Amino acid sequence: MYCTQCGAELKSGAQFCSKCGNQVQSGKKGSRKKQQQTSRKGHNSNTKTVRVPMPMLVIGGLVIFFLGAVLLLRQPDRQAPQAAQQPQSAMRQDVYAVATQFTCPCGDCQDNLAVCDCTVPHGAMEVKKFISLGLDQGRTPDQMVAAVQLKYNISPAGE
Repeated sequence: MYCTQCGAELKSGAQFCSKCGNQVQSGKKGSRKKQQQTSRKGHNSNTKTVRVPMPMLVIGGLVIFFLGAVLLLRQPDRQAPQAAQQPQSAMRQDVYAVATQFTCPCGDCQDNLAVCDCTVPHGAMEVKKFISLGLDQGRTPDQMVAAVQLKYNISPAGE
C-alpha cells in the first residue's frame, strides 16, 4: 500500500505515512504508478476547480465593454477653440473694423468682407481668420489692413 499524499510505501497496518505524516485511509489501496502520474499532472486532490460557463464569460465581457463605453461618453468634451465656438454673427469688433474696409476677395460675390461667409480658398472666411490671428498676435488694425492688401492682393473699398 502507498501513501495517497506523497506516494511513499506504507508499512502494513500503518495509520500515518512515515514520510509525510498523512493519515492513511484504511481499505483503500493505491498504486504508486497511478499516484505518480497524478502528481506529475499537478493535480491535488484537495483543490477544487471552479468552472464558469462560456455564456457567463461572454455576458460579463459585454457588460464591462458597455460600462466602459458609457464612462467614456459621459466625460466632458474638451472645449473647442474660441474661434470655432463664436458664431459669425458675433464677430469680434476689431476683426469687423478691419473686414468692413474690404470687398470679399473670392471674385464671385462682391459682398463686403465683414458680412460675407464665402468658404472658398482666399474667400471671406479665410481672410477674416487671417485678420483675427494677426490681431491676436498684437498687430494693430492698420497693420492688418496692410497685411490683407499684401497677402490677398486686394485694396480697401473706396481706394
